[in-house]
Amino acid sequence: YSILKRYSNIILPYKINGELQHGWAADNTGISNPDKSKKYYVFNETNKKKSISLGYKNVVNIGAPFIYLCDIYKPKISFTPRSLILFPDHSTEWDSFIDPITSYKNYLDCIKNIAHNFRKITVSLYYIEYSNEEIKRLFENQGYDVITMGKRDNNPEFLYNFYNAVNNNEYITSNTYCSSIFYGLIMKKKAFVYGNHMHSD
Repeated sequence: YSILKRYSNIILPYKINGELQHGWAADNTGISNPDKSKKYYVFNETNKKKSISLGYKNVVNIGAPFIYLCDIYKPKISFTPRSLILFPDHSTEWDSFIDPITSYKNYLDCIKNIAHNFRKITVSLYYIEYSNEEIKRLFENQGYDVITMGKRDNNPEFLYNFYNAVNNNEYITSNTYCSSIFYGLIMKKKAFVYGNHMHSD
């Protein structure tokens, strides 16, 4: 909401009159709400067509708000050469990992295979995993910086935090095709998908 308001430079209603797709995911329309009568705003024409085929009526394609952010927010940040930021898959409020510690240990084992290629590594954890001290220690014990963007809901600073953190790095990676990878590409970062998949419930 705050990004759209700033980008369009117009007065918008206090709340968006519908639900906005929050990120990219493989073969996902961006809509998870069973209420098909609501208004939905999605990132692209493909997701709009998929949503309509699933019975959603009020679907509008507006593009990804993060792309608008890149037009209006241009802080001067210089990245550290050969620095890498990790965005491992994460749980959500409605979908948790079966065994989060083992999942992150397995992911970390993959990262160890390529760590020698980088001078500095940072891992970004979703706030749920960030609150788990055991998961944080897995990465801290390897000398990695551990950060979080915070909650994605009711957190206007989420995308700004993301932009700043990614801008500080030359490379970005995740173990899945996700928002972070696509946003990193938009920001002209060297992006790659690497690591085993984390199985959730």
